Amino acid sequence: MLTLYQRAKIQEKSRDGSSASDLVREFEVHVTTIYRVIREGERRKKQRERPLKTSSHQRKEIINYFHQNPLNSAAAATHHFQNFISPSCVRRILRISNFRYKPVISSFTLKPETIASRLEFARTYVSKNQEYWDRVIFTDEKKFNLVGNDGIRISAWSASHQQYKISRIQPSRASLMVWGAISSSGTLQLICTSESITAQTYVNMLEEEFFSQLEYDLPEDLIWMHDNAPPHRANFTREYFEGKQMEVLKWPPHSPDLNPIENVWGMLQKKVYEGGKTFRNTTELWEELSVQWRQIPNQTIRKLYNSMRKRCCDVLQANGQRIKY
Repeated sequence: MLTLYQRAKIQEKSRDGSSASDLVREFEVHVTTIYRVIREGERRKKQRERPLKTSSHQRKEIINYFHQNPLNSAAAATHHFQNFISPSCVRRILRISNFRYKPVISSFTLKPETIASRLEFARTYVSKNQEYWDRVIFTDEKKFNLVGNDGIRISAWSASHQQYKISRIQPSRASLMVWGAISSSGTLQLICTSESITAQTYVNMLEEEFFSQLEYDLPEDLIWMHDNAPPHRANFTREYFEGKQMEVLKWPPHSPDLNPIENVWGMLQKKVYEGGKTFRNTTELWEELSVQWRQIPNQTIRKLYNSMRKRCCDVLQANGQRIKY
C-alpha cells in the first residue's frame, strides 16, 4: 500500500511531466494504481491556482535561466534570483511555459566500423540455438560507488518538444570495482578487483579465483564471453584461453546491450541502493553486493539467456544501432 507521502510524490511528479510508465518503474506499483492516485490528486484540487505575481519580464528571465541551466532545480533558481520567487512558483512558471522535468538522454554515437562489427556479430549468431547460448559464460566488470551509482537517472527541465542530452557524466565518488560471471543456471562468481587490472592479473584472477573453484559448476564445452577491454584483448590472455582449448566469443565493441550481465548489474544496483542506501566504506559495500548477488533468482538469469536470439534480431532490425536492453 502506498503511503500518503508516496501518493503526494506521484501526484507532484505527474504534474511535472513524468509519464505513468516512469512512475510505475519508480514506485513499483501497477499502472492502474498510478492513474488512480493521479485522479485523486486532480479531484482534491478544488481551487484554481492563484494568479502569478511575477511580471512577464521576470518570467522570461526564469525561462532563459533554465534554457541555459536545464539540470538545475527550482530551488537553485530561487537562490539565483535572490529569493524573490519561491521554488513552487518557479515550477508553476515552467509548467505554464510548457516545460517538463524529463530524464536526460546520454548520447553515444556509434562509429561506422562499430556498427559493422555489431551487424557481423548479429548475422553470425542469430541462427544459434538455445543450447549454444546455454554454454556461454557472460562476464563483465562494474564499478559501484559508496554513495549512489554512475548509472542513476538524471532529469532536466526541458521544453515539452525537446529532450536534453549530455555526452557523459563524470563520476567523482569513492567506489569499488567488481568482476562478475553468470551462466544459464544463475549467477557464478563475484570478485572484488582493481580498476587498473592487467592481462596478468586478469588471468591470475580467473585461474585462482574462478576456474579452480567452479570446475564442476560450469557447462561442458563452455564458451567464454568478455568485452574488448585491453586486458581481455592482450596476447597473454588469448594464449591463456588457447591453452585451455576454450572458445572465446568475438565480441563487437561498445555493445553492452548484447550482454545479459548488464541487466544483472542493473538489478544488483537497484537492490544495493534501494531506499537511498549509502555505505561508509568499501567493506560495507562489498558485503551488501555479495549478499544481493547471491539472491538474484536463477529464473531471472534464465530469461536473460533466452533473449539472446532476439537481441541479435533487434540489432539487425536496427541496422546495427543500439537496442533497448
